Amino acid sequence: MTLFPDRVLKFMVMKATSSKASIYSVIGADTYLGAHMLKHLRQTGQRVIGIAHDETFHYNAEPVNTVNSDKIPEDTPAVDAEWIVICIDPDMGFEKYTRKMKKLLDGLTEHGFAGDICFLSSASICMAEMGEPISEHATVYPRNEQGLALATGENLLKVFACGKKGYAVPHIMRFGVPYGNEIGVKNPPCFVNRMIADAEKKSPLRIPLGGNAKRSLTHISDLCDSVIELMASGSCPPLVNIPGEVKTIHEAGSAISARYRVVFSACGLSGYDDPDYFAGDQHLSEKLFRETVKYTPAYTFEHWLDQMHPL
Repeated sequence: MTLFPDRVLKFMVMKATSSKASIYSVIGADTYLGAHMLKHLRQTGQRVIGIAHDETFHYNAEPVNTVNSDKIPEDTPAVDAEWIVICIDPDMGFEKYTRKMKKLLDGLTEHGFAGDICFLSSASICMAEMGEPISEHATVYPRNEQGLALATGENLLKVFACGKKGYAVPHIMRFGVPYGNEIGVKNPPCFVNRMIADAEKKSPLRIPLGGNAKRSLTHISDLCDSVIELMASGSCPPLVNIPGEVKTIHEAGSAISARYRVVFSACGLSGYDDPDYFAGDQHLSEKLFRETVKYTPAYTFEHWLDQMHPL
């Protein structure tokens, strides 16, 4: 059984041979993921449109060509994009997130959007088999409101793809734990970035009881470039994991603690990622990704830490 109807799969082949000039629209350009995707896409030399809730959004004091998200899809250039990259922040809450996703997809349906849609999701919505990496066939089992929002977003996108108006090809890309902040985004998410923020303030690092759980760590630059490689491959799967370097939460925290010389201790629930610490292993299978693209990460976690704060 396939995820999408035959006409959508056929359109994926048609798109691979298209000579249409590439236009990318990044929905959620004022989020951590969206801002970095905007930066890396612009470096490819393609036309990129950022769609943000805040039209005055800047990164590194550089103005970005943005369109207010409330005006989509009335904004023709955004609708005419060959690729739409959805980076809506699930931290806004389940109901608001769902309304925003549905409004976007309903509008694209109304305007007969024909193109590819990249939806950035997360391994945290999946349940891994004991000791095994999470594959693209893993059971979806959200554990908090953010995970529920992403899981619902994935399903809304599948329903949209099966609609009768227009040809739209969805590509769901799940990743693990991004880290790094190339453009000065305030309060970047995920536990590595939060530990770094605490370490820079010389605050103790509090590792919860689930610290032996494995995670796939991916530098934000490698994450964005992996997404771009997949989009440019001509054979991007409907659902694919973006793998990372496998480390336990405890290993990541220990490395940060050693370099910043801050106190490192085990504890109960902490303020980093709360329920995710107790979700067991969440490292990702890389098989399909490696079969689709030949991408070599530019960063390893230890090397990045050496650059950030040498011993």
